[in-house]
Amino acid sequence: MKSILEGIRVLDFSIVWAGPYTARMLAEMGAEVIHIEHPRLFGHVGMVRVGSSGKAARVLGMTDIDPESVGEAPWRGVRDTYTGAFSANKRFIALDTINPEGRAILNELVRISDVLIENLTPDVARKLGIYHEQVREANPRLICCAMRGFGDGPWSNYLAYGNTLEYLSGLTSLTGYGGDREDRPMAAGVFMVDPIGAMQGVAAIISALMYRRRTGKGLYIEHSQYEAATGFVNEAVMDYAMNRRVRAPMGNKDRDIAFQGCYPAKGNDQWVVLSIRNEADWTKVCGLIGKKDWLSDENYKVPSQLEVRRDEVDAAISAWTVKHRKEDAARYLQNVSVPAAPVNNTAEAIFYPPVRQRGLYKWIEHAYGATAPVPAMPVHFTKTTFPENYYPAGAVGIDNHHVYEELLGFSTERIKELKEKQII
Repeated sequence: MKSILEGIRVLDFSIVWAGPYTARMLAEMGAEVIHIEHPRLFGHVGMVRVGSSGKAARVLGMTDIDPESVGEAPWRGVRDTYTGAFSANKRFIALDTINPEGRAILNELVRISDVLIENLTPDVARKLGIYHEQVREANPRLICCAMRGFGDGPWSNYLAYGNTLEYLSGLTSLTGYGGDREDRPMAAGVFMVDPIGAMQGVAAIISALMYRRRTGKGLYIEHSQYEAATGFVNEAVMDYAMNRRVRAPMGNKDRDIAFQGCYPAKGNDQWVVLSIRNEADWTKVCGLIGKKDWLSDENYKVPSQLEVRRDEVDAAISAWTVKHRKEDAARYLQNVSVPAAPVNNTAEAIFYPPVRQRGLYKWIEHAYGATAPVPAMPVHFTKTTFPENYYPAGAVGIDNHHVYEELLGFSTERIKELKEKQII
């Protein structure tokens, strides 16, 4: 059974999260993704490194790492957390594209590839020789996706990370409790700008591949991650445009649901969340919490009017939820068709039964004894498949032989010479 993108080759020059995640999703759909790093400048993206022990770091010649500071635990030392999480099933090669000879090799790779992904500022991309105008000279059919923080424009060379873009886009202005409880914007805990941009990047690249198949022409995809995130607050933007109303954080409430909240469950720091959409839901909740008399009380019978008595209603629901484990409370509510779910921490989420049954997490054995879960694509197709086996991000240049000898046809002597020159 063939994969969707089998036969497509992707050159990945991206760093941190959005770009690498885009390339990894393409790899899961069957593309051959080659992640290209400079032989001497790899890994310097300011993230926590994971992947091997301090001892292994010394063996690999990573002199910029102090083994005493990273310790000897098997998950410390070589790869940052983002590379480890978002580079499964990629190939890794080293290539100095600043060097003229390395630039010529890059052009050879470009000629046999279909897609190039980068999320660097234009000045850095040009220095590396991967700016779209440079690479498309070597291959006019190439699809070049530049995933910049602010797209092409006056801010194109500004540095951007998900944490700053999240605040700039307006997302954090809607997060938190607001009012007296919190007077400053609050991040969501995971910077959503990167995965939002990655998913839109994948959609754009697949669309460009369809366009090329129809026309035979390549495309330049100019991707603004800031704009991708801003589009996710469009409802609040429309509210301001039409009503001149600036939305503020509202904690666990919901503007579109009659009554919603997060409540303590049995145990320490255990919680369950539920949504009361209409009178039918409210009738069922009242039955569970022992408040059926409220249904005949004009002050409590209509869910949309409960907000004015939020403290009393929250206290009654909490008195019931705190007697039950969060999983049980959620199940009791779901059994009567009231939307509810336990609030999981990250450790619990990995082992949550529906996630395990569908096989979302793939447990990858890394070098030096570390084993870690990596989420697979959360979709399934009937006539194609994702990889059965996932392999971790490799060391820099681990796939040099495959790319330079098998794909480009370089001789053993030439590869040896390139290594001596530190071009690969």
